[in-house]
Amino acid sequence: SLEKGYNVWEFSPELPNKSTKNWIYTLLASKRHLNEYDSKFDGKYYKLKPEAIKKMDEHYKGQVMLYRDDWDNDVDKIKESMKDAVLKFSCKTFIVDNLMMVNLGGSVAETNQRQTDFVNFLIKFASKYQVCVILVAHPNKTADESQNIGMYAISGTSNIANLAHRTLSLRRVTKKEKASNTEFSKYNVVFSLSKDRLTGKSDFETGLYY
Repeated sequence: SLEKGYNVWEFSPELPNKSTKNWIYTLLASKRHLNEYDSKFDGKYYKLKPEAIKKMDEHYKGQVMLYRDDWDNDVDKIKESMKDAVLKFSCKTFIVDNLMMVNLGGSVAETNQRQTDFVNFLIKFASKYQVCVILVAHPNKTADESQNIGMYAISGTSNIANLAHRTLSLRRVTKKEKASNTEFSKYNVVFSLSKDRLTGKSDFETGLYY
C-alpha cells in the first residue's frame, strides 16, 4: 500500500507504537540500510541506519497512522478512529491486528455475537468507503503447526471466516519440514488462500522467504 502511495491505518496493540514502527521500517529499508552487529551470544543482529530512519520519517510522514498506545481498545473508539482516518486522512488500507485485542464489551456468552457484529462492521466499512480492511485472527492453540490454517481453525466464531470476502493464512515452516526436503523446506513461511469470494479461487498456496 505504501509503495503505491496509499495511506495506511493500523491497530496493533500487542506491540508498542515504537516497536511497530521499527518493524515497518525494517521491512521498507531492506538489507541495504541495516547495520550488522555481533551479539554476545555468538550471533548477529541488525539495526536500521540512522540516516535511513530520517529519510523514511520524511518520506512516509502522514502516510502511516498507528492507533496510539494510550488510546482505549474499546470497539467504539476503534471504529471512530477508522472513520476519522478515512475521512480526514484518506487512508485506503486498514489493519486490525488482532481481533482478540479489540475490547468488544459485554459478557463472555455474548463474545461470538459481538465478534460477528464487528466483522460485519468491517465489511460494511470497506464497501462504503472503498477501502481494504485486513483483520488478523490467530489460530487455535491446538492447531497443527505443520498444516495450513483452515478457515475454521482460527480462534473465535466461525463467522469470521464465513463472512470474510477473502481468507488468507500464514504459517511458519517447521524445523522438521526444513530437514525433510519437502515442497516448502527451502522457505520460511507458507502462504495459503482458503477462500476468495470475489474470484472464486481457493486452495492456493506458495512458499515465501520471510
